[in-house]
Amino acid sequence: MDKISRGERIVLFASAILVLTSVLPLWASYGASVRGGGVDQESSESFTVWSDAYNFVPKLAILLALVALGLVIARIAGARLNLPASMGLIYVGVGGVATLLLLLTVLFGPREFGLEDSGFEAFGVEASFDVSRGLLLFLGLLLAAAIAVGGYLHMQEESGPAVTGPAMPPPPPPA
Repeated sequence: MDKISRGERIVLFASAILVLTSVLPLWASYGASVRGGGVDQESSESFTVWSDAYNFVPKLAILLALVALGLVIARIAGARLNLPASMGLIYVGVGGVATLLLLLTVLFGPREFGLEDSGFEAFGVEASFDVSRGLLLFLGLLLAAAIAVGGYLHMQEESGPAVTGPAMPPPPPPA
């Protein structure tokens, strides 16, 4: 761990947690209920990010986190990567795009089987459907942002401390 900067440690932990939590069923939930006419049924199910509750957008964000994780692990292993941009810039880009993708997912939410939050009532029977964003979707958004922040910190560490030259003399007094 001494081989990587503080910013890369943030990238490592944020991307690892994001990838690991992607398999937990707390990214979305779907609930349905039918009441009336002698029927009182409820059903619910929770989903991972890899389920059909989400389209490819959050899955792509997880894959980007996996790329960031792989890059940090390669640096820890001592691999010399010949990339067209600095590692900090790559981490910022990967984290920024993942954050944008998960923000879009938060805004639009999951949709299971094309059903949106809806319901209907007919012949004294009321049915409702509820598709909800899960807790891990919001945590994933924060973790993706942490990847970008870690990349920014690493970029600052790559450039080193600001070099200051000799102080400029003050301007001459007006004549």
